[in-house]
Amino acid sequence: MDKRFSPILIIILISVTAGWIFHILTVRSFNIQLSQYLSEQNKHAQVKVNSAINTYNLVSDILFNQVVNQPKILAQFAKACSSDSCGKKAVRDSLYAMLQPTYEQIKQINIKQLHFHLPNNHSFLRFHRPERFGDDLTNYRYSVKYSNQTKQIAKGFEEGKIYNGFRYVYPLSFNGQHIGTVETSFSYEAISYQLGQLGTKKSTLAIKKEMVLTTVFKDEQDNYEISLLSDNYYIEKQFSHYQTDSSGLFKTIDSRLKVKIQDDLAQNKRFTTYYNVKGQYYTVNFIPINNMQNIPAAYIITYDTDSNIRYFFRNFRFRQILGLIFIPIASTILFFFIRFNRRIKEQNRELTKLNADKDQFFQIIAHDLRTPFSSLMGFSELLYKEIDNFGLSKTKEYLFIIWSTSRKTYTLLEDLLLWGKSQAGKLPYSPETISLKNICEDSISVFIDTPKNIQFSCIVDIDLKVKADVNMLKTILRNLISNAIKFTSQNGKVTIDAKKDNDSAIITITDTGVGIDKDMIIKIWGTNSNYTTRGTDGERGSGLGLPLCKMLIEKQSGRIWVKSQVGKGSQFIFTLPLST
Repeated sequence: MDKRFSPILIIILISVTAGWIFHILTVRSFNIQLSQYLSEQNKHAQVKVNSAINTYNLVSDILFNQVVNQPKILAQFAKACSSDSCGKKAVRDSLYAMLQPTYEQIKQINIKQLHFHLPNNHSFLRFHRPERFGDDLTNYRYSVKYSNQTKQIAKGFEEGKIYNGFRYVYPLSFNGQHIGTVETSFSYEAISYQLGQLGTKKSTLAIKKEMVLTTVFKDEQDNYEISLLSDNYYIEKQFSHYQTDSSGLFKTIDSRLKVKIQDDLAQNKRFTTYYNVKGQYYTVNFIPINNMQNIPAAYIITYDTDSNIRYFFRNFRFRQILGLIFIPIASTILFFFIRFNRRIKEQNRELTKLNADKDQFFQIIAHDLRTPFSSLMGFSELLYKEIDNFGLSKTKEYLFIIWSTSRKTYTLLEDLLLWGKSQAGKLPYSPETISLKNICEDSISVFIDTPKNIQFSCIVDIDLKVKADVNMLKTILRNLISNAIKFTSQNGKVTIDAKKDNDSAIITITDTGVGIDKDMIIKIWGTNSNYTTRGTDGERGSGLGLPLCKMLIEKQSGRIWVKSQVGKGSQFIFTLPLST
């Protein structure tokens, strides 16, 4: 071999070797980061599913305790155990007449079934199919058999002879005797609705094929269709995500993912994958659902658009191009390798921040919803169990606590959903001319009955009008007034005043509260600072209100700032454009 070519061959060999190693490392890094990201997405999807299911847990318990488990209903159902067929019909007709109005109401909130069973596990009355009764559910409905045998509540997902759903089977007794069970259940339609409220683009429930074929009535099996994701899973037609899929988007995603996910489905794994449709990436989350016997029975599958996946691939391709162009130039390898590592670190920081923001959001949901719901369940249970021992005053006190907690929880949900929409870029903005005095007075009226006996004042000219989105402005005022009340002691004062300043209106909410230390002021505007303190009566906050106000004000071309002195109160001041 000519010695003139030796250095060139060596350089080529080094470049090829370095390029091969570089490619292996790049692919490995890409796969690890993508895998970690998808794992985080799956955790977030699981949190959403749990939140949706827990909402209906509470609804089912309230329905049982407040409506079904009442002496009049129990006395009537107790007659069925000792009656002949004619007597049972009379009991069935009577129960249907008493509870049919309630059933029509609960259907409106997606409660699918109200179903009474006898102690021998025979169906007694299906409100959704009153003409079908008398069939033995022992070999089909584990929940009914379990509840009748153990006299315990059975809760969870279960296959049915007509519908599959999340079921709640409660034992019934009258005069100390077990008289059977009653079931409430909700279909996947309810879960789908709740997931939509939490920001999920589309979702569906895929049920194992053998569960459908061995459990559902033969003449009801036409209500199902095979999922394009797997021949081993069925989907209820009425809740199928294919029904509204006019563009064929989800049919395309499912059919293309079919081969890729079969092993994970066969092992009943919880996992997340992705698919690219014409440049738009979708994450598909698979959340396994076990039945009451802890046997894998179904998957809740959610679909979300995800621009971050495109970000991963764009950077992956970018790294490969870097290797192809610069690795052969030995003298520049180190320079570009260092630069490349810096970019990776920067990207990791961005991804870490992205995941931290999402984690913060879902932690707020999990933490700030758990506390009020615990309070609601605790006080309602105490009221239910001890109402005969309470006087009117104590009953009204507990009902006020339940109502107040429910109102605050609903307000928190509104803020969370609004924040979620803003982060997803889906927050509508519809400015209009608004009378500032009217909307300020309306906002104050919500807080008039505060137990702190706060004095409110609204010093705003009736002719002062601003150009703003009315819903955003209501949210801003509600949060700022609530914040002022939180940090103001008994018999304090909260004042709203406004004045013109060139082309803007300056609105000030002043309180006589505890004030804010100047070192802490910078922390109150960020959702990642974990800055939240208890109010003068121990009130808790989520830390989301003030960042939400700042975001809504800036979206309307305004700005917000605070003046405060410890021990003397605070002023939250913001601007909005005047109406021209």
